[in-house]
Order: sequence, then C-alpha cells, then structure tokens
Amino acid sequence: MGEYESDSVRQERFRILVDELKALQPDVVGLQELNQIGTSAGRLANELGYKYIYQRANGGVKLGTVGLPVNLNEGLAILAKKDLNLEFVDVWDLSRSFGVFGNMLSFHFSDNNIALVGKITAGNRSVFIVNTHLTAALPYDSTSRTALRKMASDSLQYRRAAAQLQDGAQLRIREVTLLAEMIEQHCTTAPVVLVGDFNTTPESPEMRSLTEGKEYTDVALTAGIGSHPTWDAEHNPNTRFSRNLHDSSVIQPTILNRLSAEYDGISRRIDFILLNKKFQPENVVGGKIFLDSAKQETFSSDHYGVFAELALPRLAERPDEIQEPSFEFLPIVSYDTDVGFGYGAKAFSLNQVGMDESFDLVLFNSTKGERWYRFVFSMPDFELRQGTAYSFALDITIDYDKLIKNSYFGTGNRSAFSDRETYTREPLEISAAVSRGLTRRSILQIGLRYKTVRNFNLSLNSMLNDPAAPLNTSRATVNSLFLEYRFDSRDSYINPSRGYVLLGEFEYGAKTAFSNVSLKRIGSTVQYYTTLFYPKTVFAFRARWQTLDGENKMSEEMESGNV
Repeated sequence: MGEYESDSVRQERFRILVDELKALQPDVVGLQELNQIGTSAGRLANELGYKYIYQRANGGVKLGTVGLPVNLNEGLAILAKKDLNLEFVDVWDLSRSFGVFGNMLSFHFSDNNIALVGKITAGNRSVFIVNTHLTAALPYDSTSRTALRKMASDSLQYRRAAAQLQDGAQLRIREVTLLAEMIEQHCTTAPVVLVGDFNTTPESPEMRSLTEGKEYTDVALTAGIGSHPTWDAEHNPNTRFSRNLHDSSVIQPTILNRLSAEYDGISRRIDFILLNKKFQPENVVGGKIFLDSAKQETFSSDHYGVFAELALPRLAERPDEIQEPSFEFLPIVSYDTDVGFGYGAKAFSLNQVGMDESFDLVLFNSTKGERWYRFVFSMPDFELRQGTAYSFALDITIDYDKLIKNSYFGTGNRSAFSDRETYTREPLEISAAVSRGLTRRSILQIGLRYKTVRNFNLSLNSMLNDPAAPLNTSRATVNSLFLEYRFDSRDSYINPSRGYVLLGEFEYGAKTAFSNVSLKRIGSTVQYYTTLFYPKTVFAFRARWQTLDGENKMSEEMESGNV
C-alpha cells in the first residue's frame, strides 16, 4: 500500500536505466518485477524506440489498474527493436496458486510466478524469448537448517520453520521443472533464449537440472563472468529493502523473515541468460554484467543487469528442424436432447509422410440417429502455416452429416414449438481449395465445392410438402467456385487466444447437368479474441453477414410448363 522511495528517486533510477540501455543498444530486453507494469514498459519502449509486450503477474484485486493494494501492479516485460518483429506468444503460470491474474482483471492473495513468452525473427529464423521470475524462497540446505536451529526457541518451532523452508524450495524446483517442460512442449524446434530472475544460485539443484545435462547453456559461464554477482549486498544499497526487518509489511518477523534478511545480505548471482540446445557455444560472442555501478550515488535497481551478445546470423544459416510426426486419438462421448447420446472418435495425424501434412478424421453416431463423418486433409497443416507467408497450401474436406430426426418449425415470426415436425436430412459437402499466404497475415484462397442435400421421411401433412418447392422433398445439388481473402492476426488457428480475423468471401454456382440449384453468395466475417486473465480465459467475438441469391432449376421448369 505504501512506497519505498520518493518519485524523484524513482525517476532518477529510470533515467539511469534508459541511458544505459541506449548506450548498449541491445536487440532484446527482458525486465522482471516491473511495477506499474503497463505504464513503465510502455514508457521505456517509447524512450528506446522499441516494440514491447508485457504481462501483469501480481496485482492483488484489480479491475484494470484500480483496486487493492494501490501500489501493486507488477509483472514482466520484453522489449525488442522494431525490425525484429516481436510478437506475443503466451504466458505460462508456474505457481498455479489460487485466483486469477491478467492485465484486465486480477484476483489473488499470494505471489504469482510466471513466464512471458515472445518471439522475434532474426535472420529469417524464429527465436523464442522466455522471460521469467521465480519464487524468492530460501535454499533448503544444511546452512539454512543450521541457522534455523540457532534461531528457534524449541524443536516444534524449528520443525515448523524447516517444513516451510522445504516447501518454498520445492516450489521453485517445481517452477523450474514446469518451465523446462513448457519450453520442450511448445518450442521444440526453435532456438530459445531463457532470461530472468531465478532467485537462486547456479549451484542450486534446480539450476543444475537445467545446465549440468547440457540442456541449457549459461551465458555468464561461457562469457567468463560467472563469478560476478547480480545481487550485490555489499555494494548496492538498494538491496537494503530486502534486508530490512523494520519494513512495514513485516510487523512481527518470523524465523524465516529473519533468516531471509540474513540470506539477502549475501552477494550471489541469481539472474541468468540461458540458451537451449539449438545454440552452439560459438554463438556466444561475449557478455558482461552492467548497471553494477552507481551514477551520482544511485543504482538503477537492486539487481544488476546481464548482457549477452549472440551470433544469431550464424545460427540462422542452420536449417530448421523437420516437424516431428505425431498421432492423436480422442474418444467422443456427448449428450444432446436432439440427437441423444453420442459416441465416436476423432483421430489426427501430422507429418507422417514428411510434407507437414495433416489428416483429420471424425466418426460419430448417436442414439437418435445422427451420423456424422468428416475427413480433412491439409498440406501444410493449418496450424503449422498459421502466421507464416507460404507459397502453396492444399485443403480437401469431405463432410457427411445425416440427421434421421431433424427438427423443422416452419418459417417466419409466427413459428411455434408446437408446430415442430421431424424429417431426415442428409447433406454431403466436398471441397478442395488452394491458398497462398501472401504475407504472414494475408491469405488468398480459391476452391471448388460440391454440396448436395437430400430431404426425406416427411409426414403426409408436413409443411415441407409444398408443390411449389419440390426440392423440399427431394435432393438439391450445387457445384460452386469460391474465393476468399482473409486477414488473420490470431496467435493460433486451432486454439486462438489473441488477434482478429477479417474475412471476405464470394461464391458462385451455376446450373449445370450435375446440379439443379444456382447461387451467388457474398459474405464477410469478423472475429476477435483476447485473453481476459489466467488461468487462460479467452473472450471471443464473431459477427457474420452474408447475402444469398439463387434460382431453382426445377421450379423454373415447372413454371414454364416443361415438367
């Protein structure tokens, strides 16, 4: 609720940071524990002329920026030079604590520790930037336990404190484990630069799990600056805020409070830049610790900065790895008042023949008579080509959906539920389309579509038994050509959480020897997605407009006396 320092001191520290970054001219900047996150990140990006993304991690109870505590709006930010095309990718919740957090809404009562994931394009190669801040827990080692024994007044107090100490250390281990799993799952074939305040030392079990198995390269060690602390309790007076037991937030210090204050009096390296295995040691050109000296007796932060120079152009010459083949199977069980109990399966196959192709198959039946079978072939797969400029893609879809008891209520505003009748409706649609990604967001598609609908099993007094509309009780068939343009900024084709779509489409089908219906259709669609808060909860909006015009071949022939 309060403030540690005056606004003038904060402004001075901010200016030191800006001046140092302008002198270094880094391509990418990762910041942690940035308070008033959106405002501060935007201001820093504006000063540097960079693009930025950010995510609030800790806000308490907030709607926007309004709520309690009034001076808590802390999170992570990534900044990058504009020619690197920085993009927001995702946010990973590492703590899994109670409540929700987000830039629009926040409701939680304990610290959230997260990772903010962005992506840049360097040398025609996508590089993921993962920025994280982990739990500030004490290490569960013999030194800490010995200190606890000295401070504890009895064995019960020691056991309770030791259990809390162990829980905190285990939490950070779980965070690191989850972080590594998420990177492996979502950034499998890409170079990853992992940066952040890990709140632990290189010798800790969690850091060794990353670096000793050669999964990640510690840039500081490669660059020869591994012995330089980034938390400098001896020379940086800003660390006093963590060592001060008279902080208003600690009215009655516990044993762990006292131990933590002592531990924060020890200088150590707790901030890291790590590189995954897509990098080689020779990609590390150099590195240094910066912001480690006072400017007019003022340090910019309680942490020092870590700077690394990486030879990404050399990395970009190496070809991307081929997408690993995969197969997924999902059983389907459902219930609907119209179709009854449904049962079936969905199967998805990706890149089995090495062309980034996908096969998607759905087989579904229900107790009240729905028979839905769908097959989709895409090359490249929809998700793999999302957000890329590509020269050619092919999509083939076969969709059969037989509804043995399809409901009909009539037409117009006077239709009533009591007018309901059922009949069998059997549509079949086959389409083939080719598309080109003109840019990463602009897609042009052209295709052919065959669609036929058969209606039967009508009752004798059915409203659909209208002699003027003979296709109601038979089969309507159309062959059409369609053209679509789509501007698509979504972060995912299958499961979008951010971005929007602007779609314009035109379809024309003429009467031929193989069809008895003609049509002209013009349509447009707007879709919008945004993440409200985490655990990921997405607001999705869609508006659609279309006009349809056509002629009925059989009706025309009847009217002219030919039938």
